[in-house]
Amino acid sequence: MSDLSLDKLLQKAENKLQDVHEIVQEKAYELIGQAYKESIFVSITEGFRSIEH
Repeated sequence: MSDLSLDKLLQKAENKLQDVHEIVQEKAYELIGQAYKESIFVSITEGFRSIEH
């Protein structure tokens, strides 16, 4: 199993999800938790994307 703990994955996601809608945050955390139970390690790489971005 990976050395990434669920807490570490959630912590990394927290930084990326600061500016997104609270429901999106909640669902992302749920996805990370459910995937972790299946030994799938989800990492959020991008959060809010503005039109300019």
